[in-house]
Amino acid sequence: MKSGVIGIVEGEPRQVESYHRTVEQDGTPLTECIEVTQTHNNVGSGFTVQTGRAAVQSIVQEETVQITDQGEITVVEEGQRQTKYTEFVFVPGEFVVVDSGSGVFLFDMLRDIVGLESVERAEFDLAEFLSEHSESTPWQVGFYGVGSEAEKGVVYGENVLSDAHIGNTLKTSNKNQVGVNHRRGEEKVKVSLTESGYIDVYQPSNYESTDFAEYVIDEILHLNK
Repeated sequence: MKSGVIGIVEGEPRQVESYHRTVEQDGTPLTECIEVTQTHNNVGSGFTVQTGRAAVQSIVQEETVQITDQGEITVVEEGQRQTKYTEFVFVPGEFVVVDSGSGVFLFDMLRDIVGLESVERAEFDLAEFLSEHSESTPWQVGFYGVGSEAEKGVVYGENVLSDAHIGNTLKTSNKNQVGVNHRRGEEKVKVSLTESGYIDVYQPSNYESTDFAEYVIDEILHLNK
């Protein structure tokens, strides 16, 4: 796993353990579960990386249409059991990554089960990220708040900040996503990062979850606003 939504962890660096429980809501059994698949100790500067998956069930109200034998149409709201699922990477005391926005339910589960102070979705300073990698070649920039008729947009290309037509606009506008190619030691990294906490490391393609976690700690976490 090397992409997903980052949640910033506040609290003691406690590891999560596999967890399972079932409760009833209005007579319907609902289950929540965390399954830890691997724990790697002493990664990078000595942190722990845990990987796994989680699922939670809930009742959602859905409309159903019924036709009676007398030809009457009725619309009824019925509670349906729904299951949400996510894979995750967890670094105790630092952060957790879930594979999409629908997986942020795990933030609350970790807070309650592990006893953390909070787990909040990250909000990154993309201008700072670009400043720290001024030698990089941005291939993606999402912008907003340019003070013109165009409210927002996303530009893709090769070193788009140097474009003769839109480069200056991109440099001075607020940014909600950036994609850059940069060097990290001997590695060439291609990464996309959003202001709202989503990251995707495209290259190196052979990154394991431990490599991904180390990259986030070294390059990304300090950008949180």
